[in-house]
Amino acid sequence: MYTDVMYTVFTAGIIMAVCMFIFEAPALKNVFEARYTILYTGIMSCAVAYTLQIAGQKYTEPSVATLIMSLESVFAALSGWLILHEKMNIREIIGCILVFTVVITAQAECTPRKQRKGSFSDLM
Repeated sequence: MYTDVMYTVFTAGIIMAVCMFIFEAPALKNVFEARYTILYTGIMSCAVAYTLQIAGQKYTEPSVATLIMSLESVFAALSGWLILHEKMNIREIIGCILVFTVVITAQAECTPRKQRKGSFSDLM
């Protein structure tokens, strides 16, 4: 399991390094200035989060895991706001609220109400 994660991270790193030299003009000074952001991203999103995600999905039903995974972008935005002090505009805040609301609504169990005597459905 962990070997697959290491291969995935290594492959993604190689592909992104090639893209960096094709599409960007990398300067060592800029990389050094962003060292905390790069370390946070590498450690938290690759090592910690991916490992916890794989471990947690073993004990979760597939349908529930899918709904929870759709919250990944919401937690990423909120973590950036809390930890890295990034600014969120109103559009991003509304997007987080909408995604969160839809996931909670999708997980809510809808049970039909008991029919009362003389209700509209009795007439049909």
